[in-house]
Amino acid sequence: MSIKWRKKHIYITLKIHMILFLGVFFVGVLLISLRWADESFWLGYQAENALKQLTAVDISPLGFLHFLLKNRLPIWIILCIFTGFDRGKAALLVFSGWTGLSLGVLSAAFARQFSFFGILLSGTILVPQIFAYLPAYIVLIKNRRNRSALLFLKYALLSGIYVIGVICEYFLNPWFLQKIYTVMHVFSHNTP
Repeated sequence: MSIKWRKKHIYITLKIHMILFLGVFFVGVLLISLRWADESFWLGYQAENALKQLTAVDISPLGFLHFLLKNRLPIWIILCIFTGFDRGKAALLVFSGWTGLSLGVLSAAFARQFSFFGILLSGTILVPQIFAYLPAYIVLIKNRRNRSALLFLKYALLSGIYVIGVICEYFLNPWFLQKIYTVMHVFSHNTP
């Protein structure tokens, strides 16, 4: 396969993942808009993290870290394993779709509950860990079926970046969410 064709193939693959993510994201928003809100929060793996942080449920710091590791690392390991097989593209597409649906449902549910601040809050849920998760996932998509002697090293490096995302989600994301929630609380009490 020529380098030019490989770059074009990677571009098309990333575009398919983006279209799938956005399409299913809007399906999730539509589900909530059609008054399907009562069952909405079970759909997303991001939801439990957000709800625990926003409702100030008393969870121990180690319990929260255990929750993150239990819900993030197995998915990442499964994706890494599947990318080595010919049918790994389907697993990556399912993950893109599931993530889109999860975030769409969560964003719409927050927007229904908190209006404008819900949109801000749903974006804040992703900060700063998205800056580690997204590049690791994109490189994983780009290196699918790329069998080389350095493949293990690439996966170890990508996994390190992904773990940095988990650490950011553990240490920094609660701080961001608390700040946004405080601003929401101040504005909701100051409006007539």
